[in-house]
Amino acid sequence: MYAEQIALKTCTYLEYASEKLQSLVDICGMKHKTPEIMEVFKQMTLPWGNNIIKDEPLWLSGIADDHTPFEFSVAIDSDTPELRILCECQRESFNLLSNWRAGMKFNYWLMDNYGASLTRLNQVSDLFFPEDESAHFAMWHGVCFLPDKKSEFKIYLNPQAQGKEQASDLIKEAFKRLGLKESWSSVEAVLQEQDASKNELKYFSLDLSDKPEARVKIYWCHHDITTDELEKMYSVARN
Repeated sequence: MYAEQIALKTCTYLEYASEKLQSLVDICGMKHKTPEIMEVFKQMTLPWGNNIIKDEPLWLSGIADDHTPFEFSVAIDSDTPELRILCECQRESFNLLSNWRAGMKFNYWLMDNYGASLTRLNQVSDLFFPEDESAHFAMWHGVCFLPDKKSEFKIYLNPQAQGKEQASDLIKEAFKRLGLKESWSSVEAVLQEQDASKNELKYFSLDLSDKPEARVKIYWCHHDITTDELEKMYSVARN
């Protein structure tokens, strides 16, 4: 985004992003949901979205390669496309603590306006409070829009919030609090058979929903992994 901005007129993050987002809304056949989608994105980007885009980002976000703190995508696995937004809430002074606070404020907006469930988040949030300055992010949010269904929200937290070396223990405790101790044990058994340095815990995700099918997800970065090792990792899944 920043390289492209040099050739554009001066505008705010919100103005720039809204133009791109509107194009995707139209292409996905969701013009009728334009007010909702734009309002959600506006809330995700408060208050930093009103800042003028300059040569350097306000915060070195890890969402995009050039540190743009939002990403739009479209998932197509049926006749109906799904429009997705991934965004990192921020506020001055643009650090882990201030961004955490901005993210928590957005959580309560989602609860008040969409009935998002924060029950599971509240059970584990203290574990992911950013205490290690080397952590690259505090909290991200994802939203999924479909033409004829209610919007769905999820949150991404940082397993390395208390330091990279604490990530595994942190996730283990999170699963325990969520009543998923056995699920973690299955994953841990596979991990113990491999070189620990190859598997880096990167993200922990919760659907902000109280539905029975609401998901808990963990993401790894597999460094220099072999096909056999990767196949072993996949064996944990039921499908």
